[in-house]
Formats: sequence, C-alpha cells, structure tokens
Amino acid sequence: MKAMLKLDDEVAGCNLTAARLYGLPLPAHLNERSVHVVTPALNASMTRPGVALHRYKELRTSSFFDLPLISVPQLFVELAPILNVAELTTLGEAAIGPWHGEALTSLSSLRREVTDRDRIHDRKTTESALEMMREGVDSPRETWLRLWLINHGFPEPVIHPAIRCSVVPGVLHPDLGYPEKKVAIEYEGDHHRSSDAQFAADNRRLEALNAAGWTVLRVSKKTNMMQFARILKHHLT
Repeated sequence: MKAMLKLDDEVAGCNLTAARLYGLPLPAHLNERSVHVVTPALNASMTRPGVALHRYKELRTSSFFDLPLISVPQLFVELAPILNVAELTTLGEAAIGPWHGEALTSLSSLRREVTDRDRIHDRKTTESALEMMREGVDSPRETWLRLWLINHGFPEPVIHPAIRCSVVPGVLHPDLGYPEKKVAIEYEGDHHRSSDAQFAADNRRLEALNAAGWTVLRVSKKTNMMQFARILKHHLT
C-alpha cells in the first residue's frame, strides 16, 4: 500500500482499504483485498491488477502515519452503500470514540459531511446510522451490545453512567446501565479473563458496584443472549 501511494502523489487510500488502515471495524464478510485508491482527477485511469480506482471531484485527505487517506467523514459516506445501519453505526462510533486512542473525527463532522452534500448514494443508511450513534463508546462490542438491547425491545441504556460509591474513591463508569433501576451491564472481552491484573480490577469494580446497590450483569461472546434477556427483563421490571 505504501508503495502504491508513493508512486502517485495524487492518489490516496479510500473505501475498505482506508477503513482497514485507519483501524476501523469492518464486518468479517467484507474480506475483499483489492487496494482502493482515490484521485481528484476525474479523467484519471489505472489498470494495475488488484487496484480499484475511485474519482472524487472534491477530495479531502488526511495523513495517517504518513499515508494519505481519504478523510474519515468522506469515508463514512463512501462506505454507506456496502454496510448496513448497524455496521455503519459501529464504524462511526469507533471513529469518534477512544477505541484506539484519540478520536479520528467528531460526530458533528460526520453530520456536517452528510448535510452539506446534495447527493449521497445511500443517504437513508447514513442518516439512520448518525441517529443511532453515540459519543464516548469504548469498543465495537459495546456498540453491538447497545444495539442488541434496543433491537430486542429494551430501553436504550446509558453509556458509562456515573456511579459514586463510598467503598472506592472517585466515580465508577460501567459500560452500560439503567440508573433508575441500578442495573449495570459490562461487556467482557478476552483480555478480561486472560489478564490477571484486569481480572482483579474487574472484581474490585464488581464489589464496589454491588456495595453501591447496583446489580451487575456481564456479557461476553459466549453469553446465552436469550437467557441474558430474561434476566435483564426481570431486573428492569
């Protein structure tokens, strides 16, 4: 990819290629490995094997680890035709959140990109994703869990509700929660079990939340979600 972008100063990475280089989450079924590049030259052509050329009249780029890539707001719109609403919401929340460090863009920038365009290939998907997106989500699996709850008839949970507890100093912020019912939901990735330090920290958080009168439900990729739904419904009702 670096060699390709250095061969032509006018091209930048775009589409699935840019999403992967930015480190944004993509669904597993999008395993196509063509190199996608974009140029503002509308009459440009390229016949390199494995390279897909795109042309944008008003191209904006960013330098990401010295690689020219299409701007994240433009990428968000570009991917709408090949992602569904949940997938685009997940990608967007990863872009505006702290998943890999500093946010790549902001929710307001994504909204402005959509509203400022006269024509968008799949405006309905972009607008629906923007409506579902929330700021401050830590990981794609947290996005998945929140959307799962909404799609299964539960009220939308609060992201990182602030919980003060007399047992530990400061404020605790579980992944998701229903403050009015004092129910917290934590998504546990593999690192929560493989790291002794993380496991111990999780137990301390659990004890503190319980001491504050909260019920904590844990979800992982192996959770029986139908059983989880019955338990959550019991606590909420």
